[in-house]
Amino acid sequence: MEPQKLKVLKKFKKGGMSKTMKGEKDFTTKQSSKDFNRGGKRQKTPEGSKVKRRPFPYVKPKSEKKKK
Repeated sequence: MEPQKLKVLKKFKKGGMSKTMKGEKDFTTKQSSKDFNRGGKRQKTPEGSKVKRRPFPYVKPKSEKKKK
């Protein structure tokens, strides 16, 4: 009987291309992010502030136009 081959996972490099968001770099702050990626660390506050917020302004989806 032949021994089973194990899958080898490729290592990643910071700053490489994102696998989940096409056309974007990995480990960067994206439009849908809830945390800032500053200096390779995840942070909840903007630089120089103690107020917790999202990196980008939250935009609610446009509701359908009401017919009169």
